[in-house]
Amino acid sequence: MVNEFDSKVATSTIDWRTKFDSQSGAILAGEIKNNMCRMMQVAAEGILSGAESIKLGYISRLQPRNPNKHEVLRVETYPCREFIKLLNTTPRAMFSSLKYFFQAALDLEPGKYVLVRDPNQLSISIYSVPDTTFDAKTGSWCVDIDVDTLV
Repeated sequence: MVNEFDSKVATSTIDWRTKFDSQSGAILAGEIKNNMCRMMQVAAEGILSGAESIKLGYISRLQPRNPNKHEVLRVETYPCREFIKLLNTTPRAMFSSLKYFFQAALDLEPGKYVLVRDPNQLSISIYSVPDTTFDAKTGSWCVDIDVDTLV
């Protein structure tokens, strides 16, 4: 699902209701540019689920200030591999970063670790934390990494 942003507020967006028939390619290109992470997530889910096609629904609010009433403007279907090409990537490139994390986990001792993304840099760090840091009783989310089970 792709949501329309109020085109009167953002000057760089296209008004979907009036321009969809003549500029549908520009609308899709704009959404790919502005929501690349979300589009990559959809593509990855399509690959992992074994789906043959991906459907994108373009949703718009009937009135910009009313968050409860929406209208489906269009639904487009793309073959999964074709959608990935639109994102200018390949399945191999999409999952290479995941492979990096698995390789890094194999080098770690068994224990609890936290992945932290630095908001000011393009980096993710892995920190070891004591086994009692995240407790199921507190509701904190954690993952136990056992190197033996990853192999």
